[in-house]
Amino acid sequence: MAERNEEWRRREPNPRPLECHAIQAFPLSRRCARKLKKPATNTGLAFTPDGRDRFGLLAPDDAVAHDGDRDTRGLMVTWRSGAHRSTVAPVTATRAFVDDLKATIEARRTFGRHPLWLRIAEGRLPREGLRPFAVQFFLQVREFPRAVSALHAGCPFADERVKLAESLYEEETGRISGCNVSHPELFIRFGEAAGARRGEMVDGTPLPGTAALIDWFERSTKERSFIEGAAATNLAAEGQVPGTFGPFARALEAHYGLTRDQVGFWDIHEEADREHSDIGDHVVVRFADTPELQAKVRTAVERSLDLWWQFFDGILADPRLRLASG
Repeated sequence: MAERNEEWRRREPNPRPLECHAIQAFPLSRRCARKLKKPATNTGLAFTPDGRDRFGLLAPDDAVAHDGDRDTRGLMVTWRSGAHRSTVAPVTATRAFVDDLKATIEARRTFGRHPLWLRIAEGRLPREGLRPFAVQFFLQVREFPRAVSALHAGCPFADERVKLAESLYEEETGRISGCNVSHPELFIRFGEAAGARRGEMVDGTPLPGTAALIDWFERSTKERSFIEGAAATNLAAEGQVPGTFGPFARALEAHYGLTRDQVGFWDIHEEADREHSDIGDHVVVRFADTPELQAKVRTAVERSLDLWWQFFDGILADPRLRLASG
């Protein structure tokens, strides 16, 4: 990059600002940031499809690129002379948007906040009530890998496809975490320990709230843009998990006498979904760069949050759970 900039300076001793047109932006890895002597925070990589373009640096609050050695405040981009203004959104702006989404998810999360979740976590739900809970929860767990598969198939970005492929492989085999069974099968272990029979879960009939959530898995990942699907699935669903599933597992042990192996599903997801939710975070930071896209992403996240809450509402209203609760 330095040699190419030097060659350009010899041709143009007084370089003028050059407008750039970048089609994608990628967060710099810490390793790359160190090599460039730039902070990884608020720094990103962008490129155009023209292989002849030169590399420079673009400030997040600028619309023009300068000589890379002189303007080192912001985004590393490929740039060229031309009349196209940059399409790279300010990283600070998209980061703030994601932080706002995360605040919304935290305020409206189902895991850790819904009354049914709290009853179980506090040991106030009779053990018999775990049975209908396990049946309905399994039905959406079984369908979730298909949502990840649809996201992977529709992902236009090679680096994110790799992460989604790893996520799908873990969902279907458990071989990354080391549990060595699919996550639906891992949940069945919990369900059987909670009193539900395998056939009862596998052949279970979804309640309306369960059916609506499963339908959303499919529509958000197949009928909407990839960025909306990632926001709905990775941010709004898996983003609720860290900090809730681990304590939930300990509560199941303490209040219902389950073993560490029997609550393995919850422990595995406490760790795995921390990484999986980062996919949605990265995608939104990188590509939610217009008001229109951000509005669609927000709608997808809020729809997911609504459906997860309604899913738990439906289980709580199930007469079988009410009967178990006396």
